[in-house]
Amino acid sequence: MIHDVSIPQTIKIGGFTYTIDYSKDAIDRLEETKDYGHCVHTKKIIRISTKYSEQENSNTFLHEFIEAINEVWCNRHLTHDDINSLTNGLHQILEQLEIKFVQTKE
Repeated sequence: MIHDVSIPQTIKIGGFTYTIDYSKDAIDRLEETKDYGHCVHTKKIIRISTKYSEQENSNTFLHEFIEAINEVWCNRHLTHDDINSLTNGLHQILEQLEIKFVQTKE
């Protein structure tokens, strides 16, 4: 049985509150850059496109969350390849544990 964990509207990372945005505006911005998601550190916003599968959205949330952790806690020492590797490893483990992050139902 898959355990759906709702992606919160906000999340604290190192004392900073990041807003999770999967609005139409966020999706349009992400489509322009052909991204699944994006973390805007200066505005503390994590944008996630919901145009993809729930599995892809779960992976994207993890990726952008790790991007924010890298900014706040790691002084940007992790490369994008490091973040991709961590994301895919964590996502695989969570999938095996039947845990999936999903868009908050309104």
